[in-house]
Amino acid sequence: MIALVAVLACFTTAYVTYTSPASSAVFCAPVALTLTATLKAASFVNATLQMGDTITLTAGAADTVIVTAINLNTLTLNTPSATLINVTAPVAIILDLSGPIAATVHLDASLSPKVTLNAEVAGVVYITSAASQTVYLTAPNATRTYVRAIEGRTINIDAHKASPIIVDAQNTNTFTVTCADNCDVYDNVPSTATKTINPASAHEFALSTFSGPY
Repeated sequence: MIALVAVLACFTTAYVTYTSPASSAVFCAPVALTLTATLKAASFVNATLQMGDTITLTAGAADTVIVTAINLNTLTLNTPSATLINVTAPVAIILDLSGPIAATVHLDASLSPKVTLNAEVAGVVYITSAASQTVYLTAPNATRTYVRAIEGRTINIDAHKASPIIVDAQNTNTFTVTCADNCDVYDNVPSTATKTINPASAHEFALSTFSGPY
């Protein structure tokens, strides 16, 4: 029987470049401003940064990726095998996930003024960002999306295979959605907002009428 190799590491330098063959990785970098990590065999990755500005994480075999970064500015993940990515970045200025990523993405950027999420391969996307003024979501393969951005003035969702699309955004001025043919959009965006929902076959409903699971 082959033993699993795990790594538990904590870095105390401002710039971290880290490569490991471990099958799982739990690591922290409390004072790191930049973290670049390559984890060739890890199936589980849990990274915590308190000061981190930029994170680039490559983990081609990872099934689960958890990132907590208090002051995160940019996060780039290359994790084509992941089925779950959970990111918490409460005061991010802009959070951009690009490249092949998970089947399910949970993004909590609760105090971020701007959230940009590019989830190319995600099937389900959840975004919570109560203070964001702007939310851009691109999820071309998602079948379901949920966005909660109470202060969101501009919300743009491009998820042309998704239905339903669920949006909790009570103060939005500009609301743009592209979804699947005959998709269902549930929202509480004010009637005074500028709304663009495509295609023409889409159906818009009040958020209060949604009865299914998020």
